[in-house]
Amino acid sequence: MPFANVWWGSQSDTASLAASEAIAHKAGQKASPEQQGLAAYAEQTARGYSRLARGDTAGALTLLLQLADSSVPRSMMPVRLDVARMLARDRAKEAAEYLDARPPFQAAPTIWDVEWRLDRARVAARLGDRETARLHYSTAVAAWEHADAVLQPRIEEARRALRQLGPAPSP
Repeated sequence: MPFANVWWGSQSDTASLAASEAIAHKAGQKASPEQQGLAAYAEQTARGYSRLARGDTAGALTLLLQLADSSVPRSMMPVRLDVARMLARDRAKEAAEYLDARPPFQAAPTIWDVEWRLDRARVAARLGDRETARLHYSTAVAAWEHADAVLQPRIEEARRALRQLGPAPSP
């Protein structure tokens, strides 16, 4: 359900988010101890994205920052990226720390790993950390160099950023 909550949040579908929250709450009451964490995560993401859909970014951020990373697998990266993007608006250092606390899992790369790298590069650039920005922009460009057309604007953004950052300093 957390993935659906991300989608419904992006569509401002508060009715689906309310239903998701209710379903997750009920599921958590009947779940085994092992499944209670995931049910609580789903319920909390529904609450957070409902706030976001209603224009309450501060409330959404507060709720989503309370999510327990230990209760979910790395596959919930879209939620982390949304939280990091909200933090990056005016708390770039905190966004960097938040992203660095849960980097991409190297053994099983996903589309979210490249999105993580793009977000981390943006935050690094905002903080003036040119080396980290170069590293992550370059990695994203290499990963998606021959990507579908829908992803090309992101790669073009990374290429522009690399040009603006200039070459890496000589050792």
